[in-house]
Amino acid sequence: RVNTASGPYQMFGQLGDLIVLPPGWFAGRGEAVAGAGSPDVDADVLEEVPLEGADELVPDDRGYILWEFEFLEGYVGKVVIGAPIMHEYDPAKAQRSTLLHPIIHVFEPVDRFGR
Repeated sequence: RVNTASGPYQMFGQLGDLIVLPPGWFAGRGEAVAGAGSPDVDADVLEEVPLEGADELVPDDRGYILWEFEFLEGYVGKVVIGAPIMHEYDPAKAQRSTLLHPIIHVFEPVDRFGR
């Protein structure tokens, strides 16, 4: 999906995808319950949702995963090709690039409601 998501790519910081996890998916302290990684988990996927207010689409008892594209700190604007922000096109240094990155956020129900 990251490779084909034109909405989140073109509207970085505005649109993202939500994966709404089933109730009870987390078993305290962020550890997933047994079987949570299996393809049988019934999760709801919402594509290209506005990031502002996205958490309001998720029922109170459910955690969710949100992915979006973001420019990292230090991005300065139009000069991108050949600029030092690319880190010499070295994949081993990709995390230091300030260009667009896919970012994944994981939210437990307790994170959202302060319990």
